[in-house]
Amino acid sequence: MTIGQLKLENGKDLQILIETGRASMVITYFNNDISRPIKQLKMSFWDKLLKKQIYKNPEDDFVVTITDSFIQVEHPELKTNQIHWNNIEEIKLRNTDSGPWMPDIWLTLIGKDEICLIPQGAKGYAAVYDIVSKYEGFNFENAIKSTACTDNAEFHLWTKK
Repeated sequence: MTIGQLKLENGKDLQILIETGRASMVITYFNNDISRPIKQLKMSFWDKLLKKQIYKNPEDDFVVTITDSFIQVEHPELKTNQIHWNNIEEIKLRNTDSGPWMPDIWLTLIGKDEICLIPQGAKGYAAVYDIVSKYEGFNFENAIKSTACTDNAEFHLWTKK
């Protein structure tokens, strides 16, 4: 059993009682009255080992907005990019070796003065892909090659005529 004291950011003291067992630990938090706990955390070795891990894909942070006139991609830590549908001159898939910590396939919509990068797996990716894959001359063979590639590479899918 261990009793400790923490100084909180607001200047108040917090008493802590830690009781450890063979494969478990109980942490109890108190204000000044040790007979009235304010919070108790029970953690066993098995709880931690078997607890479902919450994994977030890097693509989950991207927000894709699709309108009749443009596509826009936002991310809390990156610059927002967008392209107008009628300005798309070229479409590529860019593969990187950055996965799984970063998106590794990007749908790249290129215009004269605009570019829009959409990571595969982001909500909205499939909708944009469905639209552009209907463009005349879209190269489905290169799209398939991209899915089998784990290296840094670009796959040309379409060019405006």
